[in-house]
Amino acid sequence: MAEKISIKQAAERLGVNSSTIRNWIKLGKIANASRDGGKWQVSAEEISALQRAIKSGALPYLRNRRNKQAVTGNIVPDDYLSDKKLAQAAQVLKQLASRLSKQGQMLLLLELYLVLLKDKGLIPAEGKDHNQTLVELWRKGDLKLGVYSQLADAFWEWCSGSTQDDHNELRRVHKLRLEADSSQDFLGLVYMSISSLRKRKNAGSYYTPIPIVQEMIDLSFRYLDMANVAMIVDPCCGSGNFLIHLALFLQDKLMAAGYGRVEAEKKLAQMLVGYDNDPVAVLLTQMNLSLLFKSAELIPQLQIVHCDTLQELSGQKYDLIIGNPPWGYQFSPHQARQLARCYQTAPANGKIESFNLFIEWAINHVNDSGMISYVLPETFLTAKLHSPARKLVLKSCRIKAVYRLGLAFSQVNAPVITLAAQKNGHCKPSAPNSVNLGFYAYGSRKDHNILADIQSLPNAAYLKGNADFALGIVTGNNRQYLLPDPVPGSEPVITGRDVLPYRIEKCSHHLVYRRERFQQVAPDHYYRAPEKLIYRFIHRHLIVAYDERGRLSINSANILIPRIEGVSIKYILAVLNSRIAQYYRMVTNPSVKVLRSFLEMIPIAVCPPAEENTIVDLVDRIIVSRNPDQRRDLFEEIDEKLMNYYRLPAQYQTYIRRKSQTVELLWQGV
Repeated sequence: MAEKISIKQAAERLGVNSSTIRNWIKLGKIANASRDGGKWQVSAEEISALQRAIKSGALPYLRNRRNKQAVTGNIVPDDYLSDKKLAQAAQVLKQLASRLSKQGQMLLLLELYLVLLKDKGLIPAEGKDHNQTLVELWRKGDLKLGVYSQLADAFWEWCSGSTQDDHNELRRVHKLRLEADSSQDFLGLVYMSISSLRKRKNAGSYYTPIPIVQEMIDLSFRYLDMANVAMIVDPCCGSGNFLIHLALFLQDKLMAAGYGRVEAEKKLAQMLVGYDNDPVAVLLTQMNLSLLFKSAELIPQLQIVHCDTLQELSGQKYDLIIGNPPWGYQFSPHQARQLARCYQTAPANGKIESFNLFIEWAINHVNDSGMISYVLPETFLTAKLHSPARKLVLKSCRIKAVYRLGLAFSQVNAPVITLAAQKNGHCKPSAPNSVNLGFYAYGSRKDHNILADIQSLPNAAYLKGNADFALGIVTGNNRQYLLPDPVPGSEPVITGRDVLPYRIEKCSHHLVYRRERFQQVAPDHYYRAPEKLIYRFIHRHLIVAYDERGRLSINSANILIPRIEGVSIKYILAVLNSRIAQYYRMVTNPSVKVLRSFLEMIPIAVCPPAEENTIVDLVDRIIVSRNPDQRRDLFEEIDEKLMNYYRLPAQYQTYIRRKSQTVELLWQGV
């Protein structure tokens, strides 16, 4: 008999989570699956075949997702540098590196460093033997490196075990015409290109392209007075791209202010600090800066340190903390326990997101009125996991800018933002109760003023603590359990597509309701409530319907039962379908997912009973109406009254109407 394993065992073997395995069963990507006592069992042989396919890269649907455990191989991030010829050279060197030993690959980086030193005239070119690498000449004493020998000696420890075959292969490097400008982190590009993609993603390491680096530096110094900037740190400096461009930017500023080149470099050596937990990256940063500095004697003074930044809890303060902190770093259980004792953004019994810790570290280590400028994933703005870090930023800082960059990193299928925040000095913080961080990315100053009006309503109520929320049924296999036609024992079930503004469209599916069969089910009394609201979980609009028939729903149509004392459920239905709620979502939380945390924060204007009853009467009419024109008129009448209940002036009402159009699904006929 063929061996069967559990979903958990399959997930561990494939390097994914259990939900992914269930989803693959549902989609038919795992064919040999069955239930045993209510629990899924899958074929061990099929999972082994999948494991082999993943390793070979034969599964595009896995290769394209951000799966840190399963991803393998090496990739040249060709958007990292602005000089595309260097990206082409890195492609050639990646192929060469595939023929080298592990230490031979480190030897390649050292050889490139010596080539770059020679090309810039920083070490002598005499005595070059085309039959030997520069490293070989240096090791034999035929090439003098002077002050640069300290860095070469330190890096040699990573490649001292390289073979003669490695040296023979590296003689091809001389055939490349690099002509790398000092602003181009070519060493870092090659290091990324020869590093395991799995290792980089498990470390959350995504090096930042030059245009983003330069824009962040420019943005930061809009809010900083150069005369008051003494210390700048990149707490996760990688191979030094931020520090390279900070040095170039500041050198120009200092020389424009009257400093000579030597004096400017001396000041830079005192100002710039870099930390990283990758010892090779730290050495590459030192090498990059040594290529940039004309004053070789300053190289030993460079403050680039190999350390675990998150354990660096000294009292040192900085005027600018800038960089791209790691995303999704895989902490060991021991590390997680240690971090939970030091950081409020590290939950003791939950997932720890590394960039949240770096945000907290920055807040603790930046001077009053100093700047924090970070590259972050866009999910930071809305995901519940990041809520403690968002609150900390809003409590401690003034938000200067949040820019959405979209998919800014090659091979990273996640949109990113840049965040610029100034630590509170004498200024008030960006209070967490007035606006959330999403506003700064999605709204304007006018939006800020409108939100302030909405949120300052004296008669506002909130669903938080005043409502029951329940997830629709998670069947585990919709193809199997959702029926297109009724059968004996089945009943209608609401799906997301059945939910229109105010009403449930005729249910398009049926379900035989046997709780024990399904993956996740809420208590029956939520489904069978005499009246409840159903909202579409995934949609660009907020769409909420009324159900008084006690119908079931699946998890694309979730349940909300308001319990605000003295406020009708149908009045709340009108508020949630209004342009005000659509607008509020657009500028604070425009995710396609409608999260409970968002619904709980919408201010609901409580009005006198007579006015509420007027709204409820209009809601009753719009629910039963089958005439699209009549429904439009009723919607507009409800919307106008609600705008007035929210005390919005005419110009704000006009602005909201223009910005948040009516939901087209409202006008569908039946």
